Amino acid sequence: MRPVRRAVAMIGLLLAGCAGQTAAPASVSTTPVTVTTTATTTAPQAITTTIPSAIPTSAPTTTTPPPLPTSSPPVGQLLVIGDFGSGGSAEYAIADAMHSWAESHDVAAILTTGDNLYINSVDKAWSTPFGWAAEMRIPVWTTWGNHDNQRPNAEDAAFDSPPRWSEHLWGDVRVLSLDSTSISSADQQSWIESALSGILGPMIVAEHHPPYSCSFHGDSRTVQKDWVPIFQQAGVELVLSGHEHNYQRFEVGGVEYIVTGGGGAGLYPLTGCSFSHPERIAGESVHHFLAISQDSGGLRVQVISSDGSMLDTFDVKQVIGGLPAVGHRGTDYEQR
Repeated sequence: MRPVRRAVAMIGLLLAGCAGQTAAPASVSTTPVTVTTTATTTAPQAITTTIPSAIPTSAPTTTTPPPLPTSSPPVGQLLVIGDFGSGGSAEYAIADAMHSWAESHDVAAILTTGDNLYINSVDKAWSTPFGWAAEMRIPVWTTWGNHDNQRPNAEDAAFDSPPRWSEHLWGDVRVLSLDSTSISSADQQSWIESALSGILGPMIVAEHHPPYSCSFHGDSRTVQKDWVPIFQQAGVELVLSGHEHNYQRFEVGGVEYIVTGGGGAGLYPLTGCSFSHPERIAGESVHHFLAISQDSGGLRVQVISSDGSMLDTFDVKQVIGGLPAVGHRGTDYEQR
């Protein structure tokens, strides 16, 4: 029995010694452990997840995302000219003034209001005075006038066979170019109604014959009858016309109507408007072009003569929801 008692005693001593031993604390690493897993998507990709090896003592910091832009990037200006392709010195002076303007301003496009060519020489009437537009890669959006109908081959050669009616997107603004020499065209009428249907954004329309004018030709009754109600119902902000070789501005039914036909052809004098006629807000018989810019508040229109003088400046408040708004805000006009 002694060997058995000795074995039991030895086991007891070993157990007592283990019970009295103090274990050293294990060190805790604070270094993050990186674990790579694979996402189960159509195209597997590696996702890196950081798992901390110790509970943080403070709340994790959050990164504030950069603020979203509050407005769209600036859009280049729209230069407008009408009744210009005569090949004369007045046209060349306007072309030079527009070139100088384009060199110091961001220009998105050139828009015409018709009678782009009075002669068949494309070189004299367009390529030489306005060759800088192609060099600067500025697109030209043409509108057909009655003189253009007399030389369609030259028109096609100068402006790469331009369509009779067209639509362009200029930043947030839609620009429609119509053929007022073919108002009776059922195809064009259907296209206009479709283009203007349900549009809530700002719109500009260019067409050659002015619905309102106190000058040599006077009002275009056909445009008044067939198109003005459509423009007003659709909420068009600005209607640009030529035909009269001068500058005039009217506002009818919340729509701004501009006559801009002073691009180089011989000028027409202004006449008085009758008592029943809409008031002419501004007007001058002078060669000129327009520079139109846009921002979140609407359109800013500047009227500039061949010598760089500012003839008229006005703002067109942006239309919201297709409802026409009164224009000529911030008018700065002085009769010369």
